[in-house]
Amino acid sequence: MSFAYQSAKSLLYNIPDRVGVIYRPIYEKNALTPERLPLNSEEEIFSSFMTTIRERNIQPPLVSRPYWDTKIHYDPLEVFGATIQSVDLHDAPLPTTVLPPEKDVADFITGIKSSSDKVKLNQQFNLALNITENNLLGAANLCWIATRFMGRGADQRAYPNILMNAQEVRDWNNALAQFETYNNSGKNDSPGDTYYFWTHVFAAMVFSDQGLENMLAQLAFSHGTKIMEMIRKHIAKKQPNITAHEPASELGRTIGLALTSLDKTMLS
Repeated sequence: MSFAYQSAKSLLYNIPDRVGVIYRPIYEKNALTPERLPLNSEEEIFSSFMTTIRERNIQPPLVSRPYWDTKIHYDPLEVFGATIQSVDLHDAPLPTTVLPPEKDVADFITGIKSSSDKVKLNQQFNLALNITENNLLGAANLCWIATRFMGRGADQRAYPNILMNAQEVRDWNNALAQFETYNNSGKNDSPGDTYYFWTHVFAAMVFSDQGLENMLAQLAFSHGTKIMEMIRKHIAKKQPNITAHEPASELGRTIGLALTSLDKTMLS
């Protein structure tokens, strides 16, 4: 409860010397990168995920425990607190049930960096499935934290031995495929859109179990992007979101909910 509270409270203000504030000019510059192929298009994301699941013969039901230690359970309050805010932006003790091993995060990042072209979502999914041994929820968990770590550089407390600096944040923008856009906003924040997408995939999946805490978390995440935008715009006024991230978030939530509902008929 304390961790979730401190995470939520830190959304309301900005501490000037924190990396999430220091790196903000880089986020803004990255968002101005012109679109170029390959792009993540809405029409192909879910179908490519399903193709991957069938090719790997991944069968339901969803395993809802951390892939790195199946003897423990996800703590819903830890998951909620960790997914709504980077751990470097507050001083609460690190959560114990939601952060994958540092080696796995490092291997995922290395895999993305080694690609000769911008990496699309299904390629990220495949890489994470390789590392987590075909654990669907584990892959979403790993994609979420690894892409946020690199996209914002503000989870260094969790992974102190993975290289992070301003140049890494700049370069990560060139490693990921952007999302196809239709609004001509002139902004396309691929690192932000990517980690928002995976945040909502992971949240929709991990909060799929019964119980009041999970139900309330699902409700919060169903309106999460609008809530975050309102907080950033009207309360933490000095740092509104780089972009709304709404299309990426909605796609992530839709796919996360679909992955929790897989049955054998869908996979045949």
